[in-house]
Amino acid sequence: MQHLKLTLWLFIFILCNKNIQAQQNMPDVVGLLSPIVIQDTITEINLSDYFLNPENILRITTDNAFQTSLSLDKKTVILHQITNAPILSNLDFYTKKGDIYSILIKSKKMNVVNFSIKDEGYNNVSVIGDMNAWSGSLGEMKKDSDVWKTTMRLSSGDYEYQFVADGINKKDVNNPLSSSNGKKSVIHIQTPDFKDLPQLYTSKYTTDSITIGIQNVKPEQIFVYVENKLILHSAHRFGGNYSFNKNTFKFKIPNSTQFKKRTHIRVFSANSSGESNDILIPLENGKVVDSSGKLDRTDTQYQIAYLTLVDRFNDGNKRNNKPLRDKRVNPMANWQGGDLVGIHSKIDEGYFDSLNINSLWISPITRNPDSAFLSFEPFDLSSEPSLNPQEKLMAQSSLLKTQHWSTGYHGLWPIINNQIDPHFGTEFELKNMVNAAHKKNLNVLIDYVAHPVQIENAITLTHPQYFIQPESSSSKKNIPILKEERLTTLIDEFLPAFDLLNPEVNTLDSDTTMFWLKKYDLDGFQYTSTEQIPLPFWRELTRKIKLEEAVTGKKVFQIGESNGSRLLVQSYLNSGMQDAQFDLGFYSDAREALAKDSTSMTLISKALTESFNYFGYHSTMGYITGNHNQPRLISYAGSALSWSEDATEAGYTRKVGVGNPIGYKRLQMTTALMCAIPGVPVIYYGDEIGIPGAGEPDNRRMMYFKKLTPYELETKRITEKVTLLRRQRLSLTYGDTEILLNDKNTLVLARTYFNEITIIAFNKSKKVQNVQFNIPWRFRNELYKSHFKNSYDVSRNEMTVQLKPISFDFLTN
Repeated sequence: MQHLKLTLWLFIFILCNKNIQAQQNMPDVVGLLSPIVIQDTITEINLSDYFLNPENILRITTDNAFQTSLSLDKKTVILHQITNAPILSNLDFYTKKGDIYSILIKSKKMNVVNFSIKDEGYNNVSVIGDMNAWSGSLGEMKKDSDVWKTTMRLSSGDYEYQFVADGINKKDVNNPLSSSNGKKSVIHIQTPDFKDLPQLYTSKYTTDSITIGIQNVKPEQIFVYVENKLILHSAHRFGGNYSFNKNTFKFKIPNSTQFKKRTHIRVFSANSSGESNDILIPLENGKVVDSSGKLDRTDTQYQIAYLTLVDRFNDGNKRNNKPLRDKRVNPMANWQGGDLVGIHSKIDEGYFDSLNINSLWISPITRNPDSAFLSFEPFDLSSEPSLNPQEKLMAQSSLLKTQHWSTGYHGLWPIINNQIDPHFGTEFELKNMVNAAHKKNLNVLIDYVAHPVQIENAITLTHPQYFIQPESSSSKKNIPILKEERLTTLIDEFLPAFDLLNPEVNTLDSDTTMFWLKKYDLDGFQYTSTEQIPLPFWRELTRKIKLEEAVTGKKVFQIGESNGSRLLVQSYLNSGMQDAQFDLGFYSDAREALAKDSTSMTLISKALTESFNYFGYHSTMGYITGNHNQPRLISYAGSALSWSEDATEAGYTRKVGVGNPIGYKRLQMTTALMCAIPGVPVIYYGDEIGIPGAGEPDNRRMMYFKKLTPYELETKRITEKVTLLRRQRLSLTYGDTEILLNDKNTLVLARTYFNEITIIAFNKSKKVQNVQFNIPWRFRNELYKSHFKNSYDVSRNEMTVQLKPISFDFLTN
């Protein structure tokens, strides 16, 4: 007996010792720490967004413009601005292990804006717009005599807005500036002129140093980070490890980087007018990465993704084909046979290799019901892409006729959250597919449904308290409710929503997500309808993912999808939540500019600049050619689908094709654009050949691989060519971005990475265009190759490219 006790105590001692060692070996942080953006004099920072164990923080230091207050439990720090803060600052965190972690602070220059509307007997008035994510509760106004007023502090940019008076949206009659559709007013706060801001570029490198070039004006502030450590601050002296000249600055690469395969250099700068672009440089064992062959699928900037709907991609196993026998269900809303075996077979065949894909993102595969439901399919508002969430809800609520019986072929109605639907395959088949993908150097991410479950899910009966109770205003069927700026309640009455503000539910749902990650060795998740899910869930899930990464070293990529302004999207992006989201605002503007004759290409330039301002110049935002919620771009571009019609109903009432073959060329331009800009290009299945389609579910037709038409073969060839350029050119992955020209019909971008230059020129007009533009001085003595057989000429500081109608070219040195 005594022997058993000793054995038990020894076991407990060893177990505890292992836990202590694991805790000691646990890193303080995982991944690159995102900058903190402050827009007020007092900012609360959730430290769990940045540190796995905030309790290990000993002290915090920052610039003289701020004071910091660390909470007793060390979960939060309050940043107090005591003087006019510089545009860029730094926070240093000292930990018990003796490490110092640095986080950049970005202070937005704020302008006081007064809003007012004359009273006409209103009871409640608010202002909604881009500045508050169209949230009425954040824009409440107060009545003063016969005028309703409020004041906001806004940074530079354009903000669309409306007043909401007793539930009725109104323009600001005192403001002459209007949105493009004439329905909203616009505040224009002067953005600094590009020429007044520093422009950084990667100039030179040696085995132990990097030189950054400066265009326009000299920066007053420069911050250089290696991973999460500040190595250069222009306001301080760092010995002989740096040097400044008029148009360059040079710094040493720290020796510590030699002992880690992948580290990153990040450079930020600013002057009194504003912030410059940022720089991102990957290192391999302390040396600048100078070849794309040194990158792999774990380098998130290097991803090219393919987004597929499992049921509609490839039928690899006929035995699991069991469409529902229900006459109410249109065949295109029924199961059509695509499965995991089908995807596996295309991996083995090298289909994704031919497209240069290294990340495969698949639709939800959880168990869905075996019966049909009358599903609410929102009216597609493509003709009004700038409508705010409240306007979209009003439009959807008035169009309840857009309802059709559907099966769960899309995977979005889970009845068992941790089980694969047999229509898609088995556990064995998923594991085999993931293993095959990894052997081909493909990431596998799945779309995980975190918010609603289907009403047949057993949890709805065993734990009804886990779900949000419908509000009285949602008693009508299928009407979603906007709560502040986020869609928080039901989209369909048969999809009850988890109450993720309940800690018990939060733990359950995040643990289920981790189950999929660990059991099937997945590389990440895609999340639909992020705006329906409260922020605490993302914090809880991301913390668990980071803890797993800290133990295993496996990188996990999280990308979401939110319907709303860039400000709303930005609220989900930091070190403690998601890595990226789909930039739907950019897609909407790019689609309109490329598919409509009447829309200027300057819309793309403006959208790209706005995305840079919100998400940075080297983000991993997803840039899509389309997705399963959007009508196919090619049908708009070829005029087979009208911008003013209900795209969903069009798909049910007629066969929507491409129309004018010009649609293929416009789709090809879209794919080229998404591969030309920073971020992660995402090809929606079928866009590589130009499958047409109206609204859902017509935009989810079965993929085909044989008997392609000449137009489809040409589209696939061009897709393969631009994705190969993206994979091969470091300038297209990590390069600095400059907009060299933008006008009604043309757009020219330049991407540079040290001495590698890629110029991408677009012509949307139906005529040959001699596109003439100025080039930076460092481009002048280079010889270029046209990859799409267009002629060009360089004369001093000008380049002229002769572009064919509706075409583009990549010019490389």
